[in-house]
Amino acid sequence: MPGYPTRPAHPERVCWGCDQYCPADDLVCGNGSERTPHPVELFGDDWQEWARSNFEDSDDDVTRFRIVEALRTVFDPEVGVNIVDLGLLYEVEMDGTLAKIALTMTSPACPLGEQLIAQVTRRVKILRGIENVDVRLVWDPPWTPERMSAAARATLGLPRQEE
Repeated sequence: MPGYPTRPAHPERVCWGCDQYCPADDLVCGNGSERTPHPVELFGDDWQEWARSNFEDSDDDVTRFRIVEALRTVFDPEVGVNIVDLGLLYEVEMDGTLAKIALTMTSPACPLGEQLIAQVTRRVKILRGIENVDVRLVWDPPWTPERMSAAARATLGLPRQEE
């Protein structure tokens, strides 16, 4: 991707959503959207090598795994838990280079729904081998706290779910 530094001196000031430098304490990207962390911040200095090593296998299962792992970096800003552990991710399918993602919100009235969809699209689209992303909101079955992982429940101070 031209214009994006692969090993920036200050990744906390580089928004992966654009090529402008953003203040580290600014929650808004230079182009007006939410700041998207640079992959160096999310995956470490060897993010390119790590990502490329997973491309040797082009199996859809491996690709789906990479997508789910990338989506663990998308956090619901209202609760501070990633959307996978929160149970918002319903389905990931691959159709060639098109990633089809079905997710829900904790509430149909979620004011940050469009923002989360944009983050999901950006995070998945940077993965090598994916050219397009189709994010679909699903309301059936509705989200319930039972969908949360044990880690999410612990983070939010909720009791463990009975098996």
